[in-house]
Amino acid sequence: MYAASLDTIDCVEQIVREENIDCNFSRCGHLEVACKQAHFDGYEESAALVKREFNHELRIIPKSELRGEIGSDIYFGGMVDETSAGVNPARYVAGLAHAAQRAGACLYDRTRVISVELERKSNARKFRVQTSRGATTARELILASGAYTTKPLQRCERKSFPSAPTSSRRKFCPPSRA
Repeated sequence: MYAASLDTIDCVEQIVREENIDCNFSRCGHLEVACKQAHFDGYEESAALVKREFNHELRIIPKSELRGEIGSDIYFGGMVDETSAGVNPARYVAGLAHAAQRAGACLYDRTRVISVELERKSNARKFRVQTSRGATTARELILASGAYTTKPLQRCERKSFPSAPTSSRRKFCPPSRA
């Protein structure tokens, strides 16, 4: 996943450049600060692991040098990933939508999917999608979902998405750092 995340930054940069998306993409780096000494103590080991496994450099910033980075020495130190980037997400998504439409994609936002059925006719497959605004067919679908899926996408749910919470299930939460 870490290697994929690094590749993703390059991919987004390439898409922004090739599609001329005005979304303020910038290789501005990312600073993680240590709120406890124990957090900072683990940075050297983390940086060494990332270097060994992914050939990716992270820079450790001791507390004595942190003021030069952020103008404060309230934290116990930091770790910088110079490769990280920032983007205006709304402008990026709008740019992706325009690029997809230029390439021939049909986008239907604010439309609830009621059902998706695979149809096969003479070795050709297509999807029949029933929506809140009518039915359509397509050779390919991109399923874009929020954090939880609804009934029409249950077949995909266990493969791709966290399940919607119920009284008998815990909510999906990212792991926390101790």
